[in-house]
Amino acid sequence: MILPMLEVKNYDDSVKFYTEKLGFTSVMSMKGPDGQNIFGFVALGGSQIGLGHDPKPNVTLSKDRGNGVVLMIYPDDFDIDAYCEKVKANGVPLVEELKTEYWGDRVFSVKDPDGFYLTFGKTVQTVPPDEIQAHMSQQPQP
Repeated sequence: MILPMLEVKNYDDSVKFYTEKLGFTSVMSMKGPDGQNIFGFVALGGSQIGLGHDPKPNVTLSKDRGNGVVLMIYPDDFDIDAYCEKVKANGVPLVEELKTEYWGDRVFSVKDPDGFYLTFGKTVQTVPPDEIQAHMSQQPQP
């Protein structure tokens, strides 16, 4: 199992985004020495993400902490179309619209308040690896 841990600017704001906007459940929270929440987990289906904020004033967080991080979230027994509509209704802008990809997954993407890229998906068809490779080899290189 791999459990992603995301360093966030403000723990409570991040939990609020994940629970109120994306429908995650807060699994647990821990308080720091000042009594403020600084660490915990949120879950959606069988997927969990750890969120943490280091309250030390001498800790410099990278402004680009979400840059290059993509989390692929595939909750169990999931209606991806209905979920996407719920996320949009909650005011979350989509970075990538809902679509079925060539590899057989129906996906859409958003960014969280810290810039982490979240792709939610559901496998809707099994595509043989040779067909996926054929498609990929036809794509222009950046």
